[in-house]
Amino acid sequence: NSRSLVEWSQFNDKIIKRLKVAHLYERYRYYFNQDRPEFTYGSTNSYILNYDAKYQLGSITLNGIGELSTIAAEGSNIENATRNQATGTLMFSHEVTNKFTYGLNVRQELVSDFQSPLLLSFDTKYLFSKGYNININASKNYRIPTFNDLYWSGAGAIGNEDLIPETSKQAELGHNIIGKGYHFNLTTFYISSENLIQWTPNNSGIFSPRNIKESKQYGAEGALDLEKTWGKHELRFKNLYAYTKSVDKQTNHQLIYVPEHQFTSNLSYQLKRWDVYYQLLYNGSVFITTDNSESLPGYSLSNVGVEHNFQLSPKIKCTLSLKVNNLYNTYYQNVAFRPMPNRNLNLQFITKF
Repeated sequence: NSRSLVEWSQFNDKIIKRLKVAHLYERYRYYFNQDRPEFTYGSTNSYILNYDAKYQLGSITLNGIGELSTIAAEGSNIENATRNQATGTLMFSHEVTNKFTYGLNVRQELVSDFQSPLLLSFDTKYLFSKGYNININASKNYRIPTFNDLYWSGAGAIGNEDLIPETSKQAELGHNIIGKGYHFNLTTFYISSENLIQWTPNNSGIFSPRNIKESKQYGAEGALDLEKTWGKHELRFKNLYAYTKSVDKQTNHQLIYVPEHQFTSNLSYQLKRWDVYYQLLYNGSVFITTDNSESLPGYSLSNVGVEHNFQLSPKIKCTLSLKVNNLYNTYYQNVAFRPMPNRNLNLQFITKF
């Protein structure tokens, strides 16, 4: 893989302009059997031109973004696939008072192989008090199939060239309570989708994407962050719980591999340049068949790690970390018949110049 980016920026009190030119190159070979020479392959070349201009007009902010991109791909089952895309986005934000703000976004895409509708979104935020605010947003969304969705060919999975784009409408309501040493957020959401693209297995266990005619997703997320600092010591405790119902409207069954319950927690202690942490993940049971007749059990995972930040010189910053994943050696599967790693160590050294 290679990624290259050149950016030109201009700043003043009222205007910020950015021009970016990027090139992305990716290539892979996949060997079904490491002892044999046969393999499948794929490669892509992407070129992206992006212009971003933001204007500040008193309490009003206008942001316009234009992007041109082209991607060409070839591989074992792709003779020559090309996608050209032009995108224009206009974002309007108005701070009516110190307590009330709202925004409107308009987005239009022109894609060589699909027709994209005009997309609109709206968001607003109201500050009831210093420690409590709510935010509301609603949008219409559109997603075209990726090249992987259309053409992927590999062990256990194959693309679907008959896919059509998915569209959705979503609404979200969030509550934020902020105090000294704590932050609590509660968000509820509802999404109605048409032709949702989802990868599902057939009777042989081969995954392939398909369109689900109508589906709905709704639920809630709650996050609680606690923080305590004394002297050079800092203790942080972050928690996130998510409840999600994702249902095929025609069958009223939960979509496969979407857990109803998820919980993550991270407890960390920092002293000067040392950081020690403990992570906990709970992933609820998931259905593995579209008729919800079979499922994978839920599981809990724990990780523990230590990290040290130091400098070799004023311009060279380093991070050395050691992490023990799956601390209690839990047996679990994210996908049926594909066991995940047992207890393992991860040693990482990062240098920044």
